[in-house]
Amino acid sequence: MAARPAWWSQRSNDQTVTSTTVWTTIGEVTSLGAVGKSYFVLGFVSYSTGTTGTNCTFDLYDLSASGQMVVRKDQVAKTTEVSDRVFLIGQSVTPGAGNHTYRIRAKNAGAQTVTVKETTIVVIEAATGDQYAADDGTDSSNSTTLQDHLSLAWTAGTNEDHLILASMEVNCSAAAQVKAALYDGTTVYGDRDTAFRTSTGWGFGEVVKATLSGAQTWKLQYASTTGAQTINALYGRILALKNQASEDMFATAARTKSTKSTSAYTSKAAITQTAKQAPYLVVARACLDMNNTTNLTGAKIILGGSDLDATAIWSPTAGSGSNADTVIAYGTVDNVGAAGARTWDLQYSAVDATGTAGIYEASIAALELAAGGAVRTGMNKRGRMQGGIGRMMRR
Repeated sequence: MAARPAWWSQRSNDQTVTSTTVWTTIGEVTSLGAVGKSYFVLGFVSYSTGTTGTNCTFDLYDLSASGQMVVRKDQVAKTTEVSDRVFLIGQSVTPGAGNHTYRIRAKNAGAQTVTVKETTIVVIEAATGDQYAADDGTDSSNSTTLQDHLSLAWTAGTNEDHLILASMEVNCSAAAQVKAALYDGTTVYGDRDTAFRTSTGWGFGEVVKATLSGAQTWKLQYASTTGAQTINALYGRILALKNQASEDMFATAARTKSTKSTSAYTSKAAITQTAKQAPYLVVARACLDMNNTTNLTGAKIILGGSDLDATAIWSPTAGSGSNADTVIAYGTVDNVGAAGARTWDLQYSAVDATGTAGIYEASIAALELAAGGAVRTGMNKRGRMQGGIGRMMRR
């Protein structure tokens, strides 16, 4: 099998979410299912809030069959300058033949207006060797030692490359600091103390490319920083996409900390490769911090020299203490128009040119998707219709 058939839609016009009771559709895609095939649904949301901050609830919804696939509460608690990113992994679905529609939806969970800046929703056909695990239940602990929320176990072949995507929601019984991580039995990815969070929730996401052999167990884990409050973990997802023959799967990571005090954006983790004329799923994540509770740290993705225009801007809230972290995880589809050298770059900035911005546990990956075939429409940055491109499979 070459690259995976995929369908997607992207939307970048601002959408206001005010209702606390009615779901607002902020993105939608229709895919073409084939008999006996399974599919993974991914969603990415960029949003900002009103002057005193608020929080929002997002979900992925299967309009055709299974209904709500995953829910994520997320919190922004600062000013209009502060914005956040949400990374959702839906269920593995086997919808059967025909068209199937999936949505990203939002519901305001606070007192301020939520403005959705960008959305991407992607449906990817599963390939041989892909692995997936989900847990919608809630696990709770006040332990300062990382606790298991979700495990994915399988036996890999010899030296198989996999792209591991993981996400979950964590929240607290009261204001508290949280740890969250992805663990492969040897290495802990993304384990950092986050800024103070509350029961409104916070999203954790991780992106790892690994060469694997033999028995594997990957876990999503969580813990309390101080042990003073109960931490809840829920809606865990781990997706391991096995690299297929002739399929591009690129990734790089920069896990150690870098700092700066200037507003110009600087590269932290970049991929430069010879890309095909094809769509690529691009997913990145990082921990951001700032050495005070006043100034801002920014992060963004550059696609082939063009700004994705979905900058995450973050500042610790009062009470967090200096160097409290937040995790950003975000992605999109980059439809490469001509084969040749291509750079996908995760960058960061001290937005105010004041204070010291930090970034670490950074990673970025690009996965080739199938080109040609059935087109599903979305909205591009200029307001014109844009196709998500998948391949019609023979039955």
